[in-house]
Amino acid sequence: MATTRPAQPTQAFPLQAASRLAGAALLVGLVGVLLVHYFGADDASYSPPTTPGDRAPVRVGERAPDFTLTDAQGNPVTLSKYRGQPVVLIFYRTFG
Repeated sequence: MATTRPAQPTQAFPLQAASRLAGAALLVGLVGVLLVHYFGADDASYSPPTTPGDRAPVRVGERAPDFTLTDAQGNPVTLSKYRGQPVVLIFYRTFG
């Protein structure tokens, strides 16, 4: 009588390949960080805006200039409305 072995579950993505992929991703990320650090602009190359209507960066302790923007629903939101309350402003830039 022949004995049969139970079928081994097959892994969809072998652990060894996953480890190699994670190592490669880490290496690419590290190289990217080093390239940005090496070729990136330093603080010495920064110059404040000079376009009419722009202003120099706000210093610590200064009040932020008042401005009005629209929210996602199209309603105007003014910074001065929140005076005396903590406000977190997140500015970001996209390239394209």
